[in-house]
Amino acid sequence: MAVVQGGTISAGLELALAADLRVCGEDARFALPDVEEGRLPLAGGSQRLPRIVGRSRAAAMLLLAEELDAPGALQAGLVSRVFPRNTLGAEAEALAQRIASRGPIALRYAKEAVHKGLELPLEHGLRYELDLSIILAFVILFVLRRAIC
Repeated sequence: MAVVQGGTISAGLELALAADLRVCGEDARFALPDVEEGRLPLAGGSQRLPRIVGRSRAAAMLLLAEELDAPGALQAGLVSRVFPRNTLGAEAEALAQRIASRGPIALRYAKEAVHKGLELPLEHGLRYELDLSIILAFVILFVLRRAIC
């Protein structure tokens, strides 16, 4: 999870884009002004950004150096939560604890299903999800069996 406050520009935004979840303070700003400055993003910004916010919004951010504020980032799907600056740390910690309380294998498979599923046609993505669910069920049975024996 990426926790963002203030300006998240160029490489900082690219780093945040690599996270599964992004939360920010109400003062956050997001921009990729690289093209405006005569260069290209170097850490996946041109690939991750459109997958997260859509092609049109990403093009505006990349080609026109448009900046998103926190409400705009929430509306675009760039962040999943916006918190007041003074509670951002505590709120992010609470979210991290919720994630950490999940079954680690199920959590890993859920992340894998989301990431790999985006690269697949829906029918194949649904099958991939089912395959991961079956593998998880066998892992749970194996662990339970070992615990009983």
